[in-house]
Amino acid sequence: MASKTQRPEGEFFAVRRDPWVGVLLWGTIFATLLPLGIVMAKEGWGGVVLGTVILIVYAMIAWIWFGSYYVIGKDTLFIRFGPLRTRIKLSDITQIGETRDILRAPALFSAALSVDRVVVRYARYNTVYVSPKEKERFIAALAAGCPKARVVTTDEA
Repeated sequence: MASKTQRPEGEFFAVRRDPWVGVLLWGTIFATLLPLGIVMAKEGWGGVVLGTVILIVYAMIAWIWFGSYYVIGKDTLFIRFGPLRTRIKLSDITQIGETRDILRAPALFSAALSVDRVVVRYARYNTVYVSPKEKERFIAALAAGCPKARVVTTDEA
């Protein structure tokens, strides 16, 4: 069994990152660094506290951008989305499908950095959106490990 710091054993899938998401996230960070520095310098301790909180948010965004991946193991789907980790039993997965609909779950409220996503429904009412780079290979590997899961088309997801 893997420790908390090690990646779990299984088939590894890198995260697909849309360029526009990168521009939005990193552009916002870089555009606010200079004003943040000015506020920190002029506002005393209040500015330092505010700046520290904002820098922690920036670090979390970087962690999500660089520290996200998916692993399909023998009996679990492991999702690492920066500091967030989720394990889903393959036996709990009921449906796998594709979607590009950002209105269902906006990219920033899912474990995906792309709108070209895979929808995984599990347990009774739970859903997670992921964005593996190799979407077809991911769906095939997940379907192979989840014989009860129904693979649906984009329109049905």
